[in-house]
Amino acid sequence: MIAGAYGLPRAVALLPDSAGTCSRAVEGTMYASGLRICTGDSRAGGIIQLQGACSSAADAVYLQEAMRQVLKSGENGRPVWVDCARLEGLTWQGQRAFLGADQLARAHGAVVYWCALPASVQEKLADSGLLAVLHLLAATSYQG
Repeated sequence: MIAGAYGLPRAVALLPDSAGTCSRAVEGTMYASGLRICTGDSRAGGIIQLQGACSSAADAVYLQEAMRQVLKSGENGRPVWVDCARLEGLTWQGQRAFLGADQLARAHGAVVYWCALPASVQEKLADSGLLAVLHLLAATSYQG
């Protein structure tokens, strides 16, 4: 599988592999109750990769921390790519985490590209109204 399979620039690392480990290009891994978050950098910007369900207050805290780490490690205004291809679920707490991470990035002048959002997650975001509130961009919007 290549990075471009999810519409990401080739410089963006892949998700954790089937063994659950992060690729070499990804620098850090955090675990919450049911969510694995990998962070790193590429020429295309910061990377956050989500695997599992974002469903608890702990997951929300770890997603915020991941966004802080990615923003701190690069220049203000560079894009942040959040790969959601392996995101399995999103509760109201997870939706609050998405909103908080998006707001944090915008406060640092960064654009967040939420990539490969599963249809079930898009539905939940649409049902709650967050899909219209968040500044979400598809990977095809990348202009680097």
